[in-house]
Amino acid sequence: MPGQPGNNRPAVIEGRQYSGHTLDQMQRRGIPPSAVEDAIRSGEKSTGKTSGTITYYSPPNNLSVITDAETGRVVTSHHGRVTGVKKMATAKDPHALRMQRAIDDFEAGIIDLGQMMADLDDILNDKPSDRDWAQSVLNYWAVLEEIYAVSLDRGRKEITPEDAAEARQLDTSKTSGVEGRGLIL
Repeated sequence: MPGQPGNNRPAVIEGRQYSGHTLDQMQRRGIPPSAVEDAIRSGEKSTGKTSGTITYYSPPNNLSVITDAETGRVVTSHHGRVTGVKKMATAKDPHALRMQRAIDDFEAGIIDLGQMMADLDDILNDKPSDRDWAQSVLNYWAVLEEIYAVSLDRGRKEITPEDAAEARQLDTSKTSGVEGRGLIL
């Protein structure tokens, strides 16, 4: 999981630690630090999808923020709320085809996990017209993004078998077979 190195280094903003990955993603997604802080201070708190993380969701901003439970460092943030991983319906629209191509390229080793995450993020930012389909994509993407961000934050160079096991435990009866390079979801 080497991924593309980010532009930002970890930083402290208004007393809160942010990973470099978080800052890169916030810039890419147009998320200001004030919205992250609002989610943490007044958002709905829940256990993250990756062990040792906490998720905060801000309904007014439709923003999810994931922090390291031990340090409080922000490891990633994204628009939308993960509502549970569900089996995605197959769709034959351009968004679904782009998503499948990104997953296929990842599985074939053509792109790494970081690039696949960026490709899926771009698809979600195109605002697909089918809201149910878009929510299904968000559910999968957000889990992968959290695993990727936490791995980066913890200094890992690749996804561990433990990370893959956590992903499989989400709900193995409803997950799709995204398989490749040590990650099975």
